[in-house]
Amino acid sequence: NILNSFDFKNMKNKRIENYKLIVHELNKSSFFDPVFNFNLEENDCPSHFSLYVKDREKLKQYLLKKGISSTTYWPIPPILEKILDDFPNAKYIYNHILSVQLDQRYNKEDMKYLVDSLNCFYDS
Repeated sequence: NILNSFDFKNMKNKRIENYKLIVHELNKSSFFDPVFNFNLEENDCPSHFSLYVKDREKLKQYLLKKGISSTTYWPIPPILEKILDDFPNAKYIYNHILSVQLDQRYNKEDMKYLVDSLNCFYDS
């Protein structure tokens, strides 16, 4: 019943709106770079905005102090720890990617707060 009554179109539109707000308001930074390009394809429906971050833990703690949750994906599994040095690009991703949520639970003001917080982050 939930699936039959859920407004997926509204969910997708809200996520796209939130994504576009971040893209248009986020300043260039020497401390982080967006992972994906800014162009959404017709069927894209983002749930997060992912960044490559110089010091992921520092940004994560900064955002947490601002009341913003972030997610670290793909922690290095023990089986890869011994061989990851042979794959520097994969190692970089494992150690630097951080995502912030932008799904339909968040409104324009939430997204502006997120972007303002990111724009004010300085690696000090």
